[in-house]
Amino acid sequence: MALATILLTRHAVLGLFFGALTGCLFLMHGDLWAAARSLLAGHFFPALQGPWRVGAILFTLILGAFTVVIEKSGGFETVARRLIGKPGGDEKRRPGFPSEASRS
Repeated sequence: MALATILLTRHAVLGLFFGALTGCLFLMHGDLWAAARSLLAGHFFPALQGPWRVGAILFTLILGAFTVVIEKSGGFETVARRLIGKPGGDEKRRPGFPSEASRS
């Protein structure tokens, strides 16, 4: 279920949620409300208990948000171009550092 949802919607979080809900549906013998309660109260909220877990989740969310900001601004493409270097350029020049001629 999770893989099919990810392939159809191209959203991993949505696919993981539906996969977890499907597993809880199996455990609760098809009762949707009991499965939703079990998913939240029995699995999701207990996973958030403890300061280390919450800190790790917040760090991951902040890092993901920062990555989206850099990607939307074109930062990754710029870094990749500088690391790879432009074809036909000066081979003596280190990739990522402008030459003296291009500074002026």
